[in-house]
Amino acid sequence: MTNELFAIASESYNRGNYRKALKLFLESANSGDADSMLMLGVMYGSGKGVEINFKRSIEWDEKAVAAGSISAILNLGITYRTIGDLVKAKNWFEKSLDAGDVEAALHLAKNIHSK
Repeated sequence: MTNELFAIASESYNRGNYRKALKLFLESANSGDADSMLMLGVMYGSGKGVEINFKRSIEWDEKAVAAGSISAILNLGITYRTIGDLVKAKNWFEKSLDAGDVEAALHLAKNIHSK
């Protein structure tokens, strides 16, 4: 049922129906779906369907990481860079790279040049 909820939530998100997507991602995330947790982090970090709230974005991404999401590791690095914490950003980008996400190398390079 969780994958079905995620699919419906994703469709709503892609159509711009963020309110419905938020509700469904939340229900799916509360059932343990890491992808839904990741999407909640994205929504709070980007302000799609909710006010931007980096604290909530980080909380959802951390839950997604704990549930096994590799993408959430990279998102944490991006969020920390966005809020100006380059030390934590670098740490998360390195973890992301270690987990096999090669995109993290680009973000690490950007992070170094942001100083």
